[in-house]
Amino acid sequence: MPWSFFIPSFFLGMITGFSVFSRGRKFFTTVGFIAKSLLSTICFILIFIAFWKFGLLMGLLEVCIIFLGGNVGLLILHLCLKYIK
Repeated sequence: MPWSFFIPSFFLGMITGFSVFSRGRKFFTTVGFIAKSLLSTICFILIFIAFWKFGLLMGLLEVCIIFLGGNVGLLILHLCLKYIK
């Protein structure tokens, strides 16, 4: 049961890491700031649900998975910027 909860969290962390650090023009508008804040808020809600529903260890694992997903998203962004230009 918890693993089906962690896989979407990883992908949500990837999308958040990609969108927060991207340099595109669309992410620096008001809509972009709202989208980034909504993604971050959803990540924090998922962490809270993991602590509440599964306990301390699964909540900490959820925090690590979201940070790992954010770093993977950031790595993909840097690789895309490096090889596209």
